[in-house]
Amino acid sequence: MLSSKLSLILVIPYLLVMASCTGAPEDNDIEQDYTINSETVTASEEKIAAIIEEKVKSKNPDIILDDYARFYAHRIDNKVMAFYSLGDEDIGSKKRKAGQSYWVSVDNIPFVLDGGCGYITVIYNKSSEELDSIECNGDA
Repeated sequence: MLSSKLSLILVIPYLLVMASCTGAPEDNDIEQDYTINSETVTASEEKIAAIIEEKVKSKNPDIILDDYARFYAHRIDNKVMAFYSLGDEDIGSKKRKAGQSYWVSVDNIPFVLDGGCGYITVIYNKSSEELDSIECNGDA
């Protein structure tokens, strides 16, 4: 019972973000995403990812980020949603490698309801430059 309540707590903020998106969605093809090492990633995005990762490591020194495929997406509320997946992650036709960071649209960020600390969701507030939350997913 507790794990189902925890799953709901984790799902509701995600659903609120998704419902707040306005306008017609862009092409949601996962092929549109890009890695942090790509020339198309801005210096600002590289800096944001580095800040988030440093803050996550400082709050959770036992987490080895190189073991996770790391996804980042800009939200419309001036926050960045990060999703870390332990090990490689198959998304659509692409395999995402652990130890790599990927910037994707918020529509393409992976979403998993359980999995414990194999999946971590982070919300970073660009205005305050602080983490709003960092949570392991619940267990089903």
